[in-house]
Amino acid sequence: MSLESSSETRTVETTVRLNIAAGRAIETFLRDDDLRDWWKVSRSLVEPRPGGVWSIAWDGYGEQQTNHSWAGVIRDLGEDRLFIAPLVQNEPGRPLFGPLQLEIVTASTDDGCELTVLHHGYRHGDDWDWLHDAVVRGWKEVLGAMKEWAR
Repeated sequence: MSLESSSETRTVETTVRLNIAAGRAIETFLRDDDLRDWWKVSRSLVEPRPGGVWSIAWDGYGEQQTNHSWAGVIRDLGEDRLFIAPLVQNEPGRPLFGPLQLEIVTASTDDGCELTVLHHGYRHGDDWDWLHDAVVRGWKEVLGAMKEWAR
């Protein structure tokens, strides 16, 4: 599946090395208990198959105790790739954001894998700029937590 690029949109890209197999790393985005453990997701509804629903929500998240949710459709799923599109993000006090695409790719290494998150489709404007900056910080923090969890 290819993704059209546009000068009007931006991609957030973050990579982390993990001490787990590539397939297991992809699985952590699909299993309710894993999503709760490393990503602190409150609720999830995931149908781990192409065409399946991928929806996650956080209740009372972080210092500000905010509620967030993301919902999309799994377009591609394999041992080394998960592609969700379209994806809609619901952030408190902001408009709905979308359509976005979330692409998770892994590559095996001698001691585990390298996992890269590509979060595509961020536009420009006050709300979009706020979201882009929040997601840049968020993915670094979240993948750091994933690395600790996967030890």
